[in-house]
Parts: sequence; structure tokens; C-alpha cells
Amino acid sequence: MPICSYVVVPADGARGAVAASLASLPGCDVVPAENADLLLLVTETDDLDAEAALRTRIEAMPEVRGLVLTFGDVDPDTPEADPLSRTFRKAVSSLPDTP
Repeated sequence: MPICSYVVVPADGARGAVAASLASLPGCDVVPAENADLLLLVTETDDLDAEAALRTRIEAMPEVRGLVLTFGDVDPDTPEADPLSRTFRKAVSSLPDTP
């Protein structure tokens, strides 16, 4: 059962709406940051395919500007071809470049 945490960067002015949308998803707990316009998202899913599907769903939300994996409790022997490991590598480039 994968347990992961993410930093979610909502679009300007959308933090409340994004928090509500994420909290309504099964297996998601959301905590707003106190000193920044960010959210901490903790997910718990049944398997790696479900975690990858959840991540894809969150990334597709127009109000989510960035999603960064900060922790993933995944077996170190997970093969590279695993669907979740692909999304972990994608997380590095999910935020837009800023000057």
C-alpha cells in the first residue's frame, strides 16, 4: 500500500478550491501551509497503479500549477518499468521554470 506526500502549488487564488477538490478524493488528506500559498497532500492507495492514476488525475486539474513528490513509501526493489516510478521521475519537471 503506497503512502506518498506531495507539495501542491495551486494557481493564484485557487488554494481553497484545490484543497476542497483534493480532500474529496478517496485516500487524500490535505493540509494548507501556514506561511505560503501551498498545500501538503498525503495519499494512501491500494497499489502502485492506483497511486499513478491518482497522481495523473491531480496533475490534470487546471487549478494545480505544480505537484512535487516529497516522500514515497515504495519498495526499493520496485522495477524501473513500474508505472509509479515513471511518475516520480516526471515530478521533477512538473513545476514551470521561474526566473
